[in-house]
Amino acid sequence: MPSERSVQEYVSSRKCDSVTVGWLASPGQQVVRYCLIVREGRLREMDTFKMSNQCGLENRLKKSADFTVKYCRDVQLGNEQVLTQKIKQLKPGKSYVVQVTVKKPKGKTLSYDLLQVNTKPTCSEKPPKVGT
Repeated sequence: MPSERSVQEYVSSRKCDSVTVGWLASPGQQVVRYCLIVREGRLREMDTFKMSNQCGLENRLKKSADFTVKYCRDVQLGNEQVLTQKIKQLKPGKSYVVQVTVKKPKGKTLSYDLLQVNTKPTCSEKPPKVGT
């Protein structure tokens, strides 16, 4: 795990049905598996999912099928310092909790800090008015 475990939202990329998040890659040169688990709701409503305690994380994730979207990908680390992921299939005007996990080969699953994100309330993007 990197020393900075926060996950950031790219607010300028926020849409009604998607958000884009980024995080620092775990140091090392081996292939690691990153997963993003997205749940509808707010952090304060999801106190049971706060992952300050990393012990037993893998078992808790296996038992919990309560997620909106899940993305996993294997990444060969090298020059890539920051990883990003666009999270799609979200509902307009909703709040979501994003959890990023990392698992190295033959290692345990560890969690980055949880992130609260919100989608835009409407999908209608009005074109800018042209002067008359």
